Amino acid sequence: MARFTRETIRKARALATHLDVRIDAGLVEGPAMDTVDEEFVSFVGRIENNAMPDVLARPYLSRAPGRPTKEGAKFAVDLRDYYRAESWTRSYRMVLVVDLSDAKTGLRELFPRHFFPVTNWSARTRSAWELLERYRNRGSLAGVNPGVSLNNHTHKAR
Repeated sequence: MARFTRETIRKARALATHLDVRIDAGLVEGPAMDTVDEEFVSFVGRIENNAMPDVLARPYLSRAPGRPTKEGAKFAVDLRDYYRAESWTRSYRMVLVVDLSDAKTGLRELFPRHFFPVTNWSARTRSAWELLERYRNRGSLAGVNPGVSLNNHTHKAR
């Protein structure tokens, strides 16, 4: 995996004016993140919910009855500047993304949806919300070259 990642980054650098990596949830593992980080490329990936991040997130997932959250219905906050899972060789920044409302009804859910992006971007470089927006782009080049997207295989622009 490391050799493939390094070779991909090397080839992408020759084509790109800016390069960063979005890592799919199934590949957010220490060696994959370390390889990208060692190549001095920024990344963002989503880790699966598990006990330790859920404990850190608990204060943001509940509220007193009748009291709206000060952050609003959808928010992103930095949980840790240096989070390190047991299987990782180094620490990375962890963000909590919370969506309190149901997408169909707009009503607040009893158990809010949440997930944890991890990154090597500093909070000074990208805020928690900017990191979420970058994660949600999923390889789309729409802002750079309209009609081009890497995730739905639309390649109209030439």
